[in-house]
Amino acid sequence: MLLGGKRPLGTLSYVSHVFGEGVSSVTGPASIQAGDLLIGLQIGSSAAAAYGTGFTGLATATGSRTVGKTTYFSRAIVSYKIADGSEASASLGGWKTGTTNVMVAVYRATGTITECVVGSLTNYGSNIGTKTTNAATDIEANESSVVISLHAMVNQNGLNYSYSPTAVDAQGNDGGGTYRGTLLCGPVRTDTTITETDGDNATIAYFGYLTVR
Repeated sequence: MLLGGKRPLGTLSYVSHVFGEGVSSVTGPASIQAGDLLIGLQIGSSAAAAYGTGFTGLATATGSRTVGKTTYFSRAIVSYKIADGSEASASLGGWKTGTTNVMVAVYRATGTITECVVGSLTNYGSNIGTKTTNAATDIEANESSVVISLHAMVNQNGLNYSYSPTAVDAQGNDGGGTYRGTLLCGPVRTDTTITETDGDNATIAYFGYLTVR
């Protein structure tokens, strides 16, 4: 059945991703096609942030933690774009330059993607612990979800996370292990659980999902 002259979403699947450390642009994967969903993540210590050119902002996550006399500040931004095809092997820029890491992940549907919104994204402070999404009850039959977690750490000795039942699609992790963004393509009406074992050393610890229509 057509919805507004377009096919419904159908099955959503992960295609590929790119990641850059300390950059304000990345080169789009050659596999990008018109109609694909591009999800952009930027995580770093910059107090300011900017969405990628042509991307629509979804969420901004901020946090800080003081250790001794030093206060650590972190910011993560989430945005999306429905590709027109020109992004393949092209420079995707516009993110804040400086101490930031940028990841762009590509998702493709068997039908038509029209929108991406925040379904649920919760700040758990310095420790996520074990949490489960509510996608099984909140996602409609003609929608899908991309599970998202955002982490920024005071040190790189943590970042020990596991996910069930969905395997990680795309993960951007800087060389020191301080900043990490993770995306998982959640099947329709299926919950995903994250388990954190690193202790209380995060400035940002967000977990939830994006709804794709």
